[in-house]
Amino acid sequence: MNQKSFIKIILVVVIIVLLSILGYFALVKRSQQIKQEMLEVINWENLIPEIKIALQQVFPERIFRDEDIRIETKGDITADDIPEALVGIGCGATTCESVLMRIENNKPVVASFKQKDEKISPIVFSNGVGGAGRYGSSVKLIEDKNAIYFLYYYAYNKSDDFCGAEAYQWNPQTKIFEFNVPLSNEAGQDYCFKICSEIASKPDLKIYFQKICR
Repeated sequence: MNQKSFIKIILVVVIIVLLSILGYFALVKRSQQIKQEMLEVINWENLIPEIKIALQQVFPERIFRDEDIRIETKGDITADDIPEALVGIGCGATTCESVLMRIENNKPVVASFKQKDEKISPIVFSNGVGGAGRYGSSVKLIEDKNAIYFLYYYAYNKSDDFCGAEAYQWNPQTKIFEFNVPLSNEAGQDYCFKICSEIASKPDLKIYFQKICR
């Protein structure tokens, strides 16, 4: 093979590599555009009448008022470019309740969860702080883990005090959010460390957290 032929081969290879790189970035950009378009198309606020119907079907024993139903947060935790929504369904004196909803067959449905005891059902999450800061909980949608985290603590300096997390990860085969032990442990450690760090600067509360902040 002479030098000119070798140079031509090298140039062809370089061109193919450059075209592949450009094609890759074009696909990534288009994928991002499609995701953004889907986020704009799915307007959860406009779906509240349908959400109310779906809630009533799953929880027939409850009465859902229009003013209690609100979209708390949205995120694509199923990685299908269609955002899920954490929907508030009412509040008490110190905490509020919410459920996770997703789109199935172009309609909002209440998400199902496979829990620690293998039971499959919807979950009503709590969110808020009470007892003058001695108990609390929150819910987070974690897109990069395809999961939802339920984080909580209860601190009265008693033997049944606790702090931890339940992480449920999306399974595209079963279309269910399944309890995940490693994610739950990781999320719980991070959350409890944060709670204890905040309590360290609050001497009036610190005494109640001795069992969970050692």
